[in-house]
Amino acid sequence: MAIEQVTKKHTKGEFREVTVDYDFGDSFADMVNKFGEEVVYTSAKANMRVRCQAVIDGGIEKGLSDEEIQNRVTAWKPGVALETGAGYDPLAAFRRMSPEEKAAFLANISQIAESEE
Repeated sequence: MAIEQVTKKHTKGEFREVTVDYDFGDSFADMVNKFGEEVVYTSAKANMRVRCQAVIDGGIEKGLSDEEIQNRVTAWKPGVALETGAGYDPLAAFRRMSPEEKAAFLANISQIAESEE
């Protein structure tokens, strides 16, 4: 039995923190035996989808093009860390922005610079 403690902090309304014990199983095979193959598959897929979205977000934050992000996702394997920071060119990211995005970015940078003076 692989009983784990799961804690949730509830911050809507009255703050409350609750910790419960739950048996997730000892192994993949145990999980399939306990919950069924479909449940284990859909749960794993949902988790991987969220992690894939994090890879996409990371690419957007680095200023990568859609094609570059697709290449990162294609190379990504769940549970394996991606290389970070290598090859990021902030000027290239700026050049790919629309005129509206450039104006908003420059306004934001100006505001940050003024607030730090």
